[in-house]
Amino acid sequence: AALQDLRLLEGWAAAAKARLVHRQHLLMIDELDRFGRQRDAGEAERSAVGNAAGDKPDGGETDWGEKDGGAASGPGSGPARSRAGAGSRFRGADRSLAFSLTATEIATLFRIPEGTAMALVEESDNLCIRCPETLHQLETGAITLAQARTILDQTRSLMNPDPVAGVAADGAGDSGDGAEPDNDPDDAGQVKDQPDEEAALLFPPNAAAALEQELLTLAPDLTNAQLTRKARRLRERSFPQSIPVRHKTAFEQRSVWFQPKPDGMGHLTAYLPAAQGQQIYGALTGAARGEQAQGDPRGLDQLRTDILASLLLHIPEPWIGAAPG
Repeated sequence: AALQDLRLLEGWAAAAKARLVHRQHLLMIDELDRFGRQRDAGEAERSAVGNAAGDKPDGGETDWGEKDGGAASGPGSGPARSRAGAGSRFRGADRSLAFSLTATEIATLFRIPEGTAMALVEESDNLCIRCPETLHQLETGAITLAQARTILDQTRSLMNPDPVAGVAADGAGDSGDGAEPDNDPDDAGQVKDQPDEEAALLFPPNAAAALEQELLTLAPDLTNAQLTRKARRLRERSFPQSIPVRHKTAFEQRSVWFQPKPDGMGHLTAYLPAAQGQQIYGALTGAARGEQAQGDPRGLDQLRTDILASLLLHIPEPWIGAAPG
């Protein structure tokens, strides 16, 4: 009973954390949008005052519109309109700024790396907007946080539009100060109406929700590893067209990174296509076994590492074919 209570408490805490982080993200968007509207209003007012002063006769002086090449003057045209359009585009770009600022604030509050905080903000947004039923099941302790993450991952590739960006934009459109939402036609669709066109053609609108519901039914009786295997098979069987979509997304994330470790060591990791990785590993293993056949006393892992370093750094491996010393 105590362990069950602990599981319930962990699920509730994870769900509460997701809701708070998501709420903080929306508040940051609202705050930046309010600042943008206030700035645009100030610029429009200054422009209107300048245009009015330019229209007054002043010893034959040419008005501001004539100075700008004959463009019509007034709050609804010319420089004022141009600045208003730029302001609305800036507010569209504020989504990434709001995300970054929220992640920085969360990183400071929880004392975690900023990269980890960014992942937490994205995960919280997805739980609160894309998969609210998964969040509810996590809150009640029916599933674990690891299982919730598996459901998010397996349903993500079936999402046609990006609901997180869309809902965030809807929430930011009304900040509570009575200002009208910006409807600049030049910016239509820049935030909310940019679905993955390929996925929109491949998957029915309810594909992700249907998979989520089926996984939530299976999750309480499975470990996370079992759920991951079943979820992948279910998704690939029900939506085989998701396989190349996910591979393309994963392929674009290929990278190499280094993580320092104590005692003068470190991890060098490559995220690359599986076939290439298997070929590289097989080639290193074959070369290592060849050295062992010639009497090299080092283990396979040691030889793989030394041969890899020798090949990449173009440094001859001094012990190849002979025992050290």
